[in-house]
Amino acid sequence: MSDTYVPFVLCDVFTECQFAGNQLAVITDGSSLTSEEMQKIAQEFNFSECTFVLQGDDTASHRIRIFTPTHEVPFAGHPNVGTAHVLASEFSKSEQPKTFRFREDAGLVDVAVSQTERGMFCEIKAPEKLTVGSSVEPNEIAAALTLPLEGIDISIHPPLIASVGLPFIIARVTNREILSSAHINMAGFEYISNNYPCQDILIYCEGLDGVIHSRVFAPFDNVPEDPATGSANGALVALLTLSDSNSTNERSFKVHQGDDMGRPCRLFLRTVKNDQSESNVYIGGYSKIVGKGQLIIE
Repeated sequence: MSDTYVPFVLCDVFTECQFAGNQLAVITDGSSLTSEEMQKIAQEFNFSECTFVLQGDDTASHRIRIFTPTHEVPFAGHPNVGTAHVLASEFSKSEQPKTFRFREDAGLVDVAVSQTERGMFCEIKAPEKLTVGSSVEPNEIAAALTLPLEGIDISIHPPLIASVGLPFIIARVTNREILSSAHINMAGFEYISNNYPCQDILIYCEGLDGVIHSRVFAPFDNVPEDPATGSANGALVALLTLSDSNSTNERSFKVHQGDDMGRPCRLFLRTVKNDQSESNVYIGGYSKIVGKGQLIIE
């Protein structure tokens, strides 16, 4: 039997310059691949996620499957933003589509594409409204991330599980220095994994300029730290909107992630309240294509 050649594009997401942001491999035609092969390819690239583009249907322009190095996930932020950028880049500017609709395991993901002076901007709508799960004890977060207990800030919300399509434990810390000092203690993560239905942690603080600084740790996904995590930050801004009784119908947020690991990422997020006072969450950013090639599947 002959080999199969599968095209891919490498993309840095949530950045305006190459070799920053969050790395993504986009397999632009995954129709010949099995699920097992997709998982092996994601493990081969060993980025936080890889996406596989498949044919859409009457309700979606494309079917997108997303894999970490260890398993498939129903939704993620930077893979959607980067995949939309790659697909839109296949067209000339005059013919470039303004929207995509991706079908994923979490639901339909609408994407808006726009050209700005700074480059192509892609913004996705999270497939789910905010759901809030169980609280997590502050001392358990402190233990998992080798932080002092007094560094966990519970003034706005306790550490808790939240999701707009993919669940994360979200915890607020007292300041930027505490945020920077966090590092993984696997015994603490194993305790959380054994006692809660979620094992990935986002910690954050807010700067004086209103910018949110965040870090995300997912060691059981072979991702000790993720440079940018749109799904986690989407849940975070939805939670902050819910926690603010004076919140307006639309709020904008800027998130800095990845700085502490040398992969600075800039995420632009919005929450827009609907008629039920729930918030739709939008996650946007710029991306840069850094390479193209083919996989050889024997």
